[in-house]
Amino acid sequence: MTTRISESVTWMKATMLAFEAVAIWALAQLLASFGLSRQRVLIYAWHPLIVWEFAGSGHVDAVAIALITLALLSRRRNAEALVGITLACATLVKLFPLVLFPALYKRWSWKMPLAFAITVVVAYLPYLSVGPLSVLGFLPGYVTEQGLASGEQFYILSVARKFVGGASVPTTPFLIFALMTMTGISAWSLFKDEQHVHSYIKRACILATVVIVLFAPHFSWYFAWLVPFLCFVPLPSLFYLTAASFVLYRSWLGDKPEQMFWLNTAIYLPFAMLLGIELLARSLRLQLTGQTQKETSL
Repeated sequence: MTTRISESVTWMKATMLAFEAVAIWALAQLLASFGLSRQRVLIYAWHPLIVWEFAGSGHVDAVAIALITLALLSRRRNAEALVGITLACATLVKLFPLVLFPALYKRWSWKMPLAFAITVVVAYLPYLSVGPLSVLGFLPGYVTEQGLASGEQFYILSVARKFVGGASVPTTPFLIFALMTMTGISAWSLFKDEQHVHSYIKRACILATVVIVLFAPHFSWYFAWLVPFLCFVPLPSLFYLTAASFVLYRSWLGDKPEQMFWLNTAIYLPFAMLLGIELLARSLRLQLTGQTQKETSL
């Protein structure tokens, strides 16, 4: 619709900023509903990745993020059909939001899955005349271009190939590992009891972060959809992961695998170290809390 008004870059950026306003509004509403300070929304609004990629570059990921935040807000308000519609729309814009389905789904409810499926079908109906495979557009070419078929895309696989046996480590076992990992985390997210009203957001954050680490995208704007979760899970490791993605501006299509390996190492190695420290600190804190409770009961 933007192009019906103007096909200029400025209008496209303005459209993305409008979706940014929607995302900020939805995040502010969510924060207030959980009793958290609305000022936390500035973590998202002032994040350098968000400012650069959307206000500066006008990437369409802003649309997906706005729809994701609306899905999170709808989940909070128990509007299950609206959760399905907004999550489906986000998935139609960018495929990644699909992994959030287990975190937003309420067990044994049919409204959200049905709304999701109907939205996807209705959205694809106008394009079915080109054939079922052509509907996928550039997706097959994207798989080849991004090194998904060869395995060059995946940082964890690159680490294995570098320190285990080079190209002798095939791509298929890693894809099986990644699929099993996501399946396991999705099942955990789906069947875990909600201890707090905001537990679903933390589960969604875990799913989104794991898929980014497994996929290891070559472009920094793919990390942007993690930033909204920082408003609720303000971990240094997650902030580093999103902010450090700027090193990927040193890359472009056709870069040698060795160069991409070291750029990805600068992102994921410090992230893993920070995350390890956070998990250790959390474990120690829980142990101390449990010990204090035992002493109090005595």
